Amino acid sequence: MNDGQSLLSYLEAEQKSNRVWWLVNFVVAQTSYWVAIASSFGSAIAISVDNLPKIFIAVLAAIPGVVILVESTFRYSQRADWHSLYSQKLRGLIRQLKFEGNKIEDISKNLSDLEAEMEGKTPPMRLGMLQQTPNKKPE
Repeated sequence: MNDGQSLLSYLEAEQKSNRVWWLVNFVVAQTSYWVAIASSFGSAIAISVDNLPKIFIAVLAAIPGVVILVESTFRYSQRADWHSLYSQKLRGLIRQLKFEGNKIEDISKNLSDLEAEMEGKTPPMRLGMLQQTPNKKPE
């Protein structure tokens, strides 16, 4: 396998991996949103039913808040967008290698630049109070 074929295999594997992670994050985000909507609606309906245990209604009503907390912490929808963008840019490098006749060295450098760029754009987890340092009182 020559260097061009090796680079192409690497780019295709990275692109495929990012498509898989896009799908995982997209499905988790969408499922979370629909669960929140359904449980919000369900808790509104459950309140009108007299013989349901209060704990059931309370748990059902708490689900949307938990979903919002999990999504705002782990940022699945933003991670899906990030993986989609990375995948698209990798497809561009694949086309440069396959069809545009660019030099392997140039594509390798572009890949290094892309990796650095995308690392800087990775959506960080929001850990709320765990990330903040307490305010110091003036001395």
